[in-house]
Amino acid sequence: MDGYVAGLGAMLADVHGSIPEAEFCGVGLLVCRDASALPRWPLTHAQLPQPDDDVVATICSVSMLSGPHDGFHILSQDWALTHTNQYIAPPVPPDFSLVVGLPGFGARHMSALLASRLPAVICAGVLNTRRRVLVFADGGLRTQFAP
Repeated sequence: MDGYVAGLGAMLADVHGSIPEAEFCGVGLLVCRDASALPRWPLTHAQLPQPDDDVVATICSVSMLSGPHDGFHILSQDWALTHTNQYIAPPVPPDFSLVVGLPGFGARHMSALLASRLPAVICAGVLNTRRRVLVFADGGLRTQFAP
């Protein structure tokens, strides 16, 4: 698990360094065991990523403010980009209570946190508009840093 958390954090840091500031609007990534088991819906008509695509470059190209930039991008457990721009709707458990206390914790963060509780998800990460990386696993914040 720790390797995935660190790997996702590093990937989000690479994305941070590759998106021009004027185009930046935040990024959400999920590392999944089985993307077909996710409560998701495509937000754009973007084509599925190809196996030989540069993952960071593709994530950047579908995350810029001037293009189709909403939703989460999904990675397989071997770091292949399988889906882009997906609306993620993880269920909120009835006994769920949130004690985060982070400034700017919004819908993208909540979706990542709740998605990280799903059996199909290994970890979920956000590069937020404050340019901080947050990675969640098993329903908890595992790391946060400024790249």
